[in-house]
Amino acid sequence: MQIILKDNLCRLRRERGVTQEAVAEHLGITAQSVGKWERGEGFPDITLLPALALYFNVTVDDLLGVGKARQQEQIKELFHTLDALAHKNDHDAALEILEKAYREFPNEHRILFRYLSELHWSERDWKDPDSAALAIRLGEQILAESDNDDLRRNTIVILCRVYNVCGDKGNSIRYAKMLGNYYQTSNENLVKILRGEAGELQRQENIRELTEMLCSVLLHGPEKGKPGDDLLRAEKCLDLLRLIYDEGDYGFAAVYLYEAQFARAFALAETEDADRCLEALSQTADAALFVEAELGRECRHKSLLVNRLIDRPQDTNEYHVVPHLREQLSEHSVFAFLRGDERMQNIVERLTDESDRKPVT
Repeated sequence: MQIILKDNLCRLRRERGVTQEAVAEHLGITAQSVGKWERGEGFPDITLLPALALYFNVTVDDLLGVGKARQQEQIKELFHTLDALAHKNDHDAALEILEKAYREFPNEHRILFRYLSELHWSERDWKDPDSAALAIRLGEQILAESDNDDLRRNTIVILCRVYNVCGDKGNSIRYAKMLGNYYQTSNENLVKILRGEAGELQRQENIRELTEMLCSVLLHGPEKGKPGDDLLRAEKCLDLLRLIYDEGDYGFAAVYLYEAQFARAFALAETEDADRCLEALSQTADAALFVEAELGRECRHKSLLVNRLIDRPQDTNEYHVVPHLREQLSEHSVFAFLRGDERMQNIVERLTDESDRKPVT
């Protein structure tokens, strides 16, 4: 553990407004000794540490910098645990840990942001008014106290979403406008600056992120459109994914492939077109099985527009979409007209046997 006495001693002495001579006189030593400590050329005798700490009204650990170092180690271990829980989508365990960490470190902005994010992504903010109010308090505290630009920007993004799910459109729009437009992003500007391999990698990262953004806009619109619009949007999303990942190397984008296939099947179910809906559901089952296989292994992309990108399992959360699809087919009313159909039963059986992983076409 690193001891940073020299930095702390200089800071504490200046904050108190005293000279090296005054410190030396209090301890009964020479000013030259204090000077050496502040230059990092030596350390006080251990018997002097309590008196030196008491003089500056701090603990010995704080004087040596050990307290802060120990705190940073605690926070590092905390984030390691939270990352593992996020990979498993275990929001309940993460929130329990963050609630305790918030009480222990009420002014550590990284913990505040992690707590805010977990409250939002676990959907607690729209399920529980108290959780939403807490999320807003955390976000507002970060913005009032932190000077970290990245942390502030990410906090604004989450606050915008929290206010939106709470129905406060005014504040949601206010925060959204703080973020600027697409052309003000680092991604857009870096691709114009970087050259060579770094520039090509940035360009491909932009293509992937823009593809995901378009898929999200197509599939997660806030309002239902005219009859047939949902089906058209789902098919446009599938066309886009096939265009970008023309080698079938979807990697992390396999999640959007599943969502688009499911949206297409759902839209067809609303028309009660049994044959087309069952065909779409079969493709959705293929996509669901593909997601669970694809996200569990490394994907080195081959498609021209993303062929420098590599997706690794540890870089994303676990997605268990097979249980989600099985539940929807068994319980959602929109699929009720198909439940007596043998073809529907075959799809459900295929989802039950996850060892039968068919390729996506």
